Amino acid sequence: SNGVTTSSYGSNSYHVVTGNNVNNTAALHGFVITGGQANNIYPNNTGGGMQLTNSSPTLTGLTFAGNDASGGGGMSNSNSSPSLVNVIFRNNSANFGGGMDNRDSEPILTGVTFRNNTANYKGGGMSNYNSSPLLTNVTFENNSANQGGGGMSNDYQSDPELRDVVFLSNTATQRGGGMLNEQNSAPQLISVTLRNNQAQSGGGIYNYGCQRGPILVNVLFDSNRASLGGGGISNQQSSLTLQGVTFSGNTASSGGGMANWTQNLTSPPAGSLNLTNVIFSNNAATYSGGGMLNMADLGVTAGSETLTNVLFSGNSVTGSSGEGGGMFNDNRSPLLRNVTFAGNSAPHGGGIVNSNNSHPTLRNVLIWGNSSSGSTLHHRSIVNKSGSNPKIDYSNLEGCLYFSLGTWWLVPACGQDWGNNTGGDPLFVNPGAGDWRLRPGSPMIDAGTNGALPDTITTDLDGKARIEDGNNDSLFRVDIGAYEVQILPMVSSITRADPNPTSAASVNFTVTFSEAVSGVDASDFSLATTETLSGVSITSVAGTGTTRTVTVNTGTGWGTLRLDLKASGTGIQDAVGNSIIGGFIDGEVYTIRFNKLFLPLLLRSP
Repeated sequence: SNGVTTSSYGSNSYHVVTGNNVNNTAALHGFVITGGQANNIYPNNTGGGMQLTNSSPTLTGLTFAGNDASGGGGMSNSNSSPSLVNVIFRNNSANFGGGMDNRDSEPILTGVTFRNNTANYKGGGMSNYNSSPLLTNVTFENNSANQGGGGMSNDYQSDPELRDVVFLSNTATQRGGGMLNEQNSAPQLISVTLRNNQAQSGGGIYNYGCQRGPILVNVLFDSNRASLGGGGISNQQSSLTLQGVTFSGNTASSGGGMANWTQNLTSPPAGSLNLTNVIFSNNAATYSGGGMLNMADLGVTAGSETLTNVLFSGNSVTGSSGEGGGMFNDNRSPLLRNVTFAGNSAPHGGGIVNSNNSHPTLRNVLIWGNSSSGSTLHHRSIVNKSGSNPKIDYSNLEGCLYFSLGTWWLVPACGQDWGNNTGGDPLFVNPGAGDWRLRPGSPMIDAGTNGALPDTITTDLDGKARIEDGNNDSLFRVDIGAYEVQILPMVSSITRADPNPTSAASVNFTVTFSEAVSGVDASDFSLATTETLSGVSITSVAGTGTTRTVTVNTGTGWGTLRLDLKASGTGIQDAVGNSIIGGFIDGEVYTIRFNKLFLPLLLRSP
């Protein structure tokens, strides 16, 4: 009824459309391409709907539906770079690339949708082999693959770039419900969402043998599921860089948000993980690592995990003997710096569990407000077993510190005391609402060490300035945890710049800010008067940095005149984008005497 072949195929052609050695002047627009069946031997086994070789045509407004092939049911590209705009791939099938298969190709896709495509092996929506497509505003929805990459699979050094792409409800029987990356592929994902995808391992993404490593920036993993490891990501023998990534509501047997596994292999070698400004929130695992699981075969020391400005919040392990509500380490020794664990839960080790000679390093780390059924208070924060012994300094672990002789000391069961730890309630803004930022006056403010952070880290998890002088002692030291208390700009004073009292037609106020600001104009201020003074107005604002000169017309009448800063809506910010604390009404006032306009009225009075 919709013009799409679903139960039968044409018998007179393996490919509905072919392109061989055509350039971008070749164009196809507005057709439904259906019924292709590339079911013969090479080269007639790829591209049921369209087969391109050494070509770069322009394709717009097309629908590929009901096509079948061994590779690229809807479309196959060999050494080709077509441009696709507003194209739909649906209900196509293949062994590789149910919707599209790319070999040594670089297609450009904009506004393209892959929906309900299937692959017997890899890449329900798209498969790439030594290919680097560019995808912008593309959707992969409800595609499936038996082996891996329900939405997309990348093999043999494929480096696709994805921007504003959505993977929704894709499935893989084995690995990578949303995406599968193998054979040293290194995709870049920027502003990508993976939601409700599922697989046996890596509900959202599965990486294996990718030493160059995928790079993910501003990516959301939401409600993805894995029956084994890595609800959001399962990462094996691969490097991986995450910046501004959020894992929320993902579930797995182990590693609810992420599972990392390093095997005792020389090929492919172990990879390194770098997580910066990452959030693990409300993920769940049955056995271990509600937020994150890091494990390696016994004897493996290669590879590393580094976490900076990371929050573990509300993650849980639900099994009766489960371990590591926030993180579980098995023979791994990650480096944690400015990481916060709060509101996580597990029967054993609400925050972190370290097992089998795991020796993580904790610097500027805050673990507080987690829950565990363990018999001692420190089980809420950390549990070490089987020879594990973390190194801890400039940190605060609930139940792990006691105060004596003017110093906070670490309980030996929690790890090695490398000194300068600070205990006490961190004074979170609103724990009940999951706001784990620090309130002014928190003992975590300026209690960390700047030496733990590389020069490249200049912001906190919120993207706010790090490092700030949070306690106003003129020493700029980093706060403990993922968030930095911000010193917001404010008005220090508003003073008179001219003689007082005065009968001048205008006067100047000097406004001094606590730090250099921008965005100051007349609309940011208001004027307060008394007695008969009226018709006053701000005529100009001049100056830069910390000082502004505000010129005010004194109007008519007599009384006092004060310049105030409005309480909201000013738009004044400091150099790193912190908005000013609005409202200042305590400045100096001018006493305005009778002026020339008012004096003739006074002389006529009886």
